[in-house]
Amino acid sequence: MGLLRFLFIVFLIYLFFRVFNRFILPLLVRLTLHKVQTRFYEQNPHLKPETPQKEGKVTIKRVSKDKDDHAPPDIGEYVDYEEIK
Repeated sequence: MGLLRFLFIVFLIYLFFRVFNRFILPLLVRLTLHKVQTRFYEQNPHLKPETPQKEGKVTIKRVSKDKDDHAPPDIGEYVDYEEIK
């Protein structure tokens, strides 16, 4: 009787892990990934992928004028480089 009880418990544990791995684990992973992705894009909004636009729709993105791509004048002077072999 003890052997049958042991085999029955082992069989139930086996079935639990099969169902868990098949249905519950992918759901938990999907929810966790969604939560991590949401938190990541909240912290890094500039990296968020653009939403696809309908064909023919025109959008205009404004570039901030605060950015200046020029180097500051006190950065130093240019030195010619000559490669020596």
